[in-house]
Amino acid sequence: MDDVQGLPAEIYTDDYYLHVCGGFHEFLAGGISPRLLRAIDLADLQSGMKVLDVGSGRGELAYKCAEAGCQVWGIDYSSPALELSSQDPTIADGVAYARNVKYSRMNSIHLGFPAVSFDRVFLIDIIEHLTDDELRATVSEARRVLRPGGRLVIHTAPNAWLIEPIYLVCGLLFGWQRHPYHINEQSYFSLRRHLAGIDGTARIEITKVPRFFQLGLGPAASSMPLAARLARAMDRLFDSKLIATLISESFLRVLLGTDLWGTIDISHAKPSVIRKPAQ
Repeated sequence: MDDVQGLPAEIYTDDYYLHVCGGFHEFLAGGISPRLLRAIDLADLQSGMKVLDVGSGRGELAYKCAEAGCQVWGIDYSSPALELSSQDPTIADGVAYARNVKYSRMNSIHLGFPAVSFDRVFLIDIIEHLTDDELRATVSEARRVLRPGGRLVIHTAPNAWLIEPIYLVCGLLFGWQRHPYHINEQSYFSLRRHLAGIDGTARIEITKVPRFFQLGLGPAASSMPLAARLARAMDRLFDSKLIATLISESFLRVLLGTDLWGTIDISHAKPSVIRKPAQ
């Protein structure tokens, strides 16, 4: 396997998965984060389906799909991710459905599976880690391995239109530097552009998660008390019933929504690569 991602696999360490990567609190407590449960809802899984989890990380999503009766393949190019997924605390020793999950070290831009192999493919919290070229190749490969009637489910966060001004202000006020993992955060329009050339019916949705500012500050809160107070104040404002409703029910969600979800339903019998948009 060629590690040709823009970001080297070596930066994804145990510390990243256990202290930085979203959902680690739930993982360490033996649970699963709400965003992964929503991904499963969007996938509309049926028992017996073949499922591919691209960038499977700690393995929670893959095991949850197996619990639903699916045959699951999880792939990641990070060795620590694969080691963690083999000892996932969300399952008990000897759980029968765990045998229905197989993990492989693999790069998302070159999937080692035949065409039309899977009923569902997940790209959850991976595309913000890829360059544009890698993103297009990854989505194209996901499309290639999907069967007719299959579905691709995508999640990415945070919304670039919301986070970029925050990076700017926090950098000026607190010297806050963005972490090295997200090199390609998406907006509604950039994600729609990346998905535009794929055969299938694409839908994109923006949602808002509560406590976004405090979640974003994360472990840095202990060393930045002023920033922590500001994050709490911003969350009180944005999570208030009036503002949250305005964001969710109006065009404001394009600017102030936090999470982007995409689904593509495959109807054509012949898989294809991404076409270039018409000039």
